[in-house]
Amino acid sequence: MVNNRKNVSQYAGASPSDVGGGSRKIQGKADGPLYDPAALIALLEVGADGENYAPVIPFTEKCARDVQKYELDARELATLVKDAVRSGTFKGSEWCEKQPGGPWAACDVYVLIRQEWNEYAYKDITQEYYVKLAINRTGKLILLVSMHQ
Repeated sequence: MVNNRKNVSQYAGASPSDVGGGSRKIQGKADGPLYDPAALIALLEVGADGENYAPVIPFTEKCARDVQKYELDARELATLVKDAVRSGTFKGSEWCEKQPGGPWAACDVYVLIRQEWNEYAYKDITQEYYVKLAINRTGKLILLVSMHQ
């Protein structure tokens, strides 16, 4: 039998499946994020060619559906994640499972509130985004576990 319950994130702690259950909450460094915000932003910086940034990959099916629902392309998604890390409020860290029996990722959670143009209301509207993310084990991808309003 193949064990798909491994930790796929850069954080090296033991996932709940490694310790036989338990809390999904993770105590970060001094109750701060697991992933250095400056390192996350550096991964998301777009180079002169427009393609020099770490891809943001939806980690769960629900997240992929939400990205599709909001019609975000790769650049818009990277910008949203960068804004969440730079301007959002850090809410804590927790273990997230891709699917039942699947791999785990240690995630930082941010809430971002920003003004966005709403073409139907023909005005700016305050939007609140809940963003849960991790850096993958190789440090080359950002795993987006949750991104919704």
